[in-house]
Amino acid sequence: MATTPQSGPERTSAPAPDAVAVDVERVRADIAELAAYCEPDEPGSTRRVFRDAHRSGRVWLAARMAEAGLEVETDGAGNLIGSRKGRGAPGAVVTGSHTDTVRGGGRYDGILGVLGGLEAARALAAAGIGLDHDLQVVDFLGEEPNDWGLSCVGSRGVTGGLTRADLDRTDAQGRTLAQALTDFGRAPETAISGRWPSPHAFVELHIEQGPVLELADRVIGVVTGIVGVHRVLVEFSGRRDHAGTLPMDQRHDAACAAAELILAVESLAQGGGGVGTTGRVEVEPGAMNVVPDRARVWVELRSIDPGWVVERRDAALAAATEAASRRGVGLSVDVLCDEAPTPMDPQVRDAIDAAARAAGIEPLELASGAEHDTRQIARIGRSGMIFVPSLDGRSHCLEEWTDPAHIAAGVRVLAATLVRLDRLPPPTPGAAR
Repeated sequence: MATTPQSGPERTSAPAPDAVAVDVERVRADIAELAAYCEPDEPGSTRRVFRDAHRSGRVWLAARMAEAGLEVETDGAGNLIGSRKGRGAPGAVVTGSHTDTVRGGGRYDGILGVLGGLEAARALAAAGIGLDHDLQVVDFLGEEPNDWGLSCVGSRGVTGGLTRADLDRTDAQGRTLAQALTDFGRAPETAISGRWPSPHAFVELHIEQGPVLELADRVIGVVTGIVGVHRVLVEFSGRRDHAGTLPMDQRHDAACAAAELILAVESLAQGGGGVGTTGRVEVEPGAMNVVPDRARVWVELRSIDPGWVVERRDAALAAATEAASRRGVGLSVDVLCDEAPTPMDPQVRDAIDAAARAAGIEPLELASGAEHDTRQIARIGRSGMIFVPSLDGRSHCLEEWTDPAHIAAGVRVLAATLVRLDRLPPPTPGAAR
């Protein structure tokens, strides 16, 4: 992530950044082209990290960045970066997101932030608007959860959040994350040691992936913070028996204990304040005529309020303990993730708000219920997010859709925000989380 002062474009009397024109049809065409790079035997625009479709899509993206006049490089953590030189001020103004997807995902999650950032860079260049700082558009490596159980691989790598223990994680075939990085052309050591210097500022454009903006009839969201996420693997160990001969009152059924936990999580998350999900369950031996002796439940709790998460976590584990005791089954709990809520930087939020209002758009403040690379970048520099609406609040599915007019508004606000961020004074040392 180069920040070395170099010569760049002269400041001009170009149009105000709020009036910069964006080519929404070009963005839509880019989105459609990238969506064609998908895994042929999977639904939707599936493009999982490290796989051939993901690799090919990034080759295409690098070419598009170069066509836009950006200098293209891939850093040690595998992040693809397109840079436009500024007038030598220290630190970069950075935007971007990710182009990998979940299995069966849509064509906007993450992708809009990368291709929208590319269009913003084009629009500023076409309008003759130069920046004091380098402008960088980033496709972060592997934002979505992957076969190694880790999200935000690239953004963790450049913020000190990727560890040697992470490199030793294995997938179902026993391949380590270190080997996957090596096969992808990245040295594992550089992935954990290539920490970026603090950016001047970072902003990510993203679809909301929820219904709040649409229900409020707003076009632009100013994200106040990213929710805390707590994930645990709860495992019940019972006794395997013949399902036809063992009476009901003598069973030690691990699956029934798991079912009680699943319903407890749903009940505890009712009433607002956060959400609880048990999106993955495994039962062994998985036969209709055998009493299950093992059941695993992956529990996730999310809220912008850390107290809500702690209370529901404790209550859910108490329910699991009670169910296990009553049914005579063993219980073990493995904490997989415990991320505290991440507030967005006030200066970045103000810049987004001002850019939206100057464009005649009344923005809405809201929290993000989804995970994003921004959480990681906020650890090293002031960061923020712009949301645009998702049709019916749908995401991570084939029905994921954002109206072209909303895409245009989002990219226009992003471009204007980048200019405002460029004009901010240097960040206060130690201000990043």
